Amino acid sequence: MFVETKIKHHVVLTDRDRSMLSVLSHCVKVLSVEQIKRTWWPGGGDPRPRLKRLEGAGWVERSQAIASVPSRSLEPLAVWCPGHPEPDWPAIIASSRARWRADVRAMSLVSVSESAAVHFGGTARYPRPSEISHDLLVAMVYLNFRSTRPRDARVWIGEGTLAAQAGDASALPDALLKRPGRPVAIEVIGGSYRRHKLKSLHDYCAEQGWGYELW
Repeated sequence: MFVETKIKHHVVLTDRDRSMLSVLSHCVKVLSVEQIKRTWWPGGGDPRPRLKRLEGAGWVERSQAIASVPSRSLEPLAVWCPGHPEPDWPAIIASSRARWRADVRAMSLVSVSESAAVHFGGTARYPRPSEISHDLLVAMVYLNFRSTRPRDARVWIGEGTLAAQAGDASALPDALLKRPGRPVAIEVIGGSYRRHKLKSLHDYCAEQGWGYELW
């Protein structure tokens, strides 16, 4: 049964609305307006009037933030499978830090509201100010999967859902590809990551029997 929500005004959701809200409820914490435009308005047009209406109806929350803008050219920094040697941590950290030397600028952000996340059977997790750039890159990786690895995008489980299932988000990756047989963790390497954090993630995934991709 549908639970009580704080959605204030009736808006007939389009398929595009539902797709975007589902992604924000299940896959990523936040999307930039630019990411939304490229993904759900690829033929042109301005999504901001629709987002404003969805915000007024209680479906989304909009905000402004200063964030870095990594390159759109995405490749994993490392791919690991159980039984293989550990990756080269210093090389991964160096590559990650080089990637984060990007310009920073004001960005318009969109998150799902708590009531909308409940409606879509997901969770609302708002990025901390210090993690916005990281969370936007997580979203960029997911959106890249949608266009280049659609099968993996369909089995992508975001951190919010993983935390709700596990009850503890401290050791969880940013996402999990729930592939049949062997899940694969997805972790975006932040600019402040150190070897011990990566080693902890490696040990956790090895204990679970998961492979992982570091981005």
